[in-house]
Amino acid sequence: MNFLSTLRWVTTTGKTSGTIRQRSVNSEIATLLRLQAFSSISCKNLHTSLGSSSLICTASSFGLRTPCLATLLTLAAINHGSSGSAILPIAFGCNFSSIMCSLSTKSSLNVAIPEDMSFLTQDEATKIDVELFDEYGFTIDQLMELAGLAVATAIAKAYPPNAVQGGSGNVDKSSPSAPKVLICAGPGNNGGDGLVAARHLKWFGYDPCIFYPKQPAKPLFAALRRQCEEMEISFMSFLPDATLVDQNFALVVDALFGFGFRPPVRPEFVEVLQKLCKFKTPIVSVDVPSGWDVEMGPHADSIKPAMVVSLTAPKKCVQNYKGKHFLGGRFIPNSLAAKYKLRLPTYVGTELVIRLQ
Repeated sequence: MNFLSTLRWVTTTGKTSGTIRQRSVNSEIATLLRLQAFSSISCKNLHTSLGSSSLICTASSFGLRTPCLATLLTLAAINHGSSGSAILPIAFGCNFSSIMCSLSTKSSLNVAIPEDMSFLTQDEATKIDVELFDEYGFTIDQLMELAGLAVATAIAKAYPPNAVQGGSGNVDKSSPSAPKVLICAGPGNNGGDGLVAARHLKWFGYDPCIFYPKQPAKPLFAALRRQCEEMEISFMSFLPDATLVDQNFALVVDALFGFGFRPPVRPEFVEVLQKLCKFKTPIVSVDVPSGWDVEMGPHADSIKPAMVVSLTAPKKCVQNYKGKHFLGGRFIPNSLAAKYKLRLPTYVGTELVIRLQ
């Protein structure tokens, strides 16, 4: 399929999540056809960098004034043979000056984030969990495994092991040693998610270490700990000060409290959160940043994670969150999503997580 055929195919089959309409691009397609741009895209207008597996299309070089056609050009070019990521610097003189689309696969273009995406209240999150167990036959260890794998997968996408090294997530691709990750695991299910994530992070090429100050007596948590120990993942009985953590760890995973948390913080965890607040090392929070009100969000002295991995559906507390944000936990049956009127993006192919921002 040549470039022109591909572009016409993209335009007419609606492969852009409904955001592009034929009438909005007709005039500019005509302009490009007159310039014979479709049949002979030259290097001065469409630059490819095969070494970095990226495609850069400067729409302004065609005199384009609408972002929709720039998106079409990118879709067509990628389908025509480019791979990897696509970046569109766009200068249209409209309300925004540029749009950048980072694409890990062709199919990721089809992931549309609903403008009215659902953010769960604490009560809704609890009810959905209960129904998953009671009505749909899921077990707690099953959901914990899926959640922990999603967390590890999101971390690997945002902080690839070959791109982080040493303290504070410093980039050092030349070093062969695995980046050290500190997992802070709490006494509940959120902590269990952290233990599972640690195991998968080990498989993914990281060197996890677990701070686990209060282990529940339940057999499930004993088994999760044993699994980590058998993989030579070490456990710490105390949380080091910020200076030591920043010097020795590339990432910190906050898996202390989940959506069941209600203020105030229990006395035995007050000092832990105070230390977390001082870390310069990037913090990845599992589902709900520890210490945040599940619905109201952070207070003045809350931790400030660099990334949040929401599970099942985002909670109210992250509705205005501006950091890296992934959605994981690909296990909600359609009937349950319909019952709670969940408006969530659709997972693509075999992906376990979706990047929300």
